Amino acid sequence: MMLAFLKAQFPTVDAEDMVQETLIALSRVLPHYRYAPDETGRFRSYLTGILRNKALKRCEREAKERKLKSELSALAVPESRAAADADSAAWSRSLLEIAMQQLLADGRIPER
Repeated sequence: MMLAFLKAQFPTVDAEDMVQETLIALSRVLPHYRYAPDETGRFRSYLTGILRNKALKRCEREAKERKLKSELSALAVPESRAAADADSAAWSRSLLEIAMQQLLADGRIPER
């Protein structure tokens, strides 16, 4: 019942993980839980409430992580591009220095 509810209501969430988290939460609450369907409603409603809250929190956390990753990747692209440009410039300078040293070492070429 829990898997079917989660797959129907929250298809992007890993249903099996949510069931495990719900059972963990339920095991903490169950010793103090008093079943009174006339006052608090049916146990099924209580259980689906826990499932819904866990799934909503997971969706919010995943959305925040996606947003943070996209922001970080947007920031990282210019830095990596700048680093690549700096590496390319350093490579070009070192090649030029090596070429100049080889030319100056050749006695057949005048220094001027």
